[in-house]
Amino acid sequence: KLILSFSINEIIIRNYNNSIYNSTLIKSLYILNITEPYIAYYNEGNILYKKENYKEALNKYNKALKKNPPKKKICNIRINLSLALIKNIKTTNKETIYNKLEEAKNNLYKNNCIKNKDAKNLEKEIQKLQEELNTNQTNTNNTKSQETETEKNYSSIEKDLKEREKEANTNRQSDLSTYENLENYSYYQGKKW
Repeated sequence: KLILSFSINEIIIRNYNNSIYNSTLIKSLYILNITEPYIAYYNEGNILYKKENYKEALNKYNKALKKNPPKKKICNIRINLSLALIKNIKTTNKETIYNKLEEAKNNLYKNNCIKNKDAKNLEKEIQKLQEELNTNQTNTNNTKSQETETEKNYSSIEKDLKEREKEANTNRQSDLSTYENLENYSYYQGKKW
């Protein structure tokens, strides 16, 4: 049973390394892997991740963690779990994205995984994403305040133009009245000699 389980696991890993993401063999590992049940969940999580089914990958990684993996394997599972959390973000709400990134980062702190080199690198990448998100938020706020300021300027310019138009209309009306008065004006013809 142990030899069969090991052989199937090796086939799955070889296929995975050759970009063949087939989870049918994994089903047999759930039955055969009594001594290390986390392996089947972890491997299937990896396959689902490669198939871009991040939600199911998250489910498998969480199950792998519940199956008491050895300490040296926990961090690998947690790193992949954090990556799946990041890839599973499906919103444009910046606050929600920030919170999901924070959740992925906090996952790396559990079981002291942050001491792992890969976990530390992922933490830095997550922090960069969060900083970019904050910078974009600040730029968006600045853009909104600039837009508001621009709208105020346009409003002010529009008022000024309307007043000038009104003034010009008044002047034109005055000129027309003067012209009409001049048309009706009779000139002194003077004496005819």
